[in-house]
Amino acid sequence: IWRRVNERIYTSKTVVLLELKEHAQPFSPALVKNIHEENVSDALYFQPEDKVKVFRKFLKKGYKGYFAYLDGHCVHRSWAVPGPDKVMLHKFYTIRLKTEEVFIQYCETAPEARGKNIFAHVLSVIGNDFKNKRVYTSAGSENISSLKSMYKAGFSEISRIHIKIVCGIKNIRSISI
Repeated sequence: IWRRVNERIYTSKTVVLLELKEHAQPFSPALVKNIHEENVSDALYFQPEDKVKVFRKFLKKGYKGYFAYLDGHCVHRSWAVPGPDKVMLHKFYTIRLKTEEVFIQYCETAPEARGKNIFAHVLSVIGNDFKNKRVYTSAGSENISSLKSMYKAGFSEISRIHIKIVCGIKNIRSISI
C-alpha cells in the first residue's frame, strides 16, 4: 500500500509508444497459438490462477490473446486490444483507440524462455493478423529487452510520454518523433 501512496506523491517515468511500420519475420523456436477458453489455463505453467481469471475477462471483452509454447509448455502471453477502446500505457495515462487501431499489451515471457526471440516472434504474428489496422504497443524506457524485441518485430518509436507526479500533481508531456 505504501508503494501506491508513494507513487502518487512522486513518480517520474517515460513510456515509449511504438507503431508497427514494417512486417518483420523474426525466427523463434516457439509455436504461437491463439488463446481460447479451451487453452487459457495453459498459462498456469508460468502464471498464477488470478491471471487466468483476468485472461478470461479479456476473452469476454473481445481481446485477442496469443500464447507461445516451447517443448509443449506455455511460456509467453500477449494480448491485442482492438479499437475502439481505451488502453493504459501507464497506470496514470490512458489513450483511446480508434476503430482502425489495435494495441498490444499485457505481454510477458517466462524467465526460462527469455532470450529466444519469442516476444519478437509473437509481435510479428500479431502484426500479420492485423495487417489492415494500425498496430501499436508500448514499454517503459528502462525496459531495454522489450524495446529490442519490438524493434526486431518491425515497430518504430513514434513518441515518448514523460509522466511526472509531484505531490499528487500530474505533469504529462508527449514528445512525438
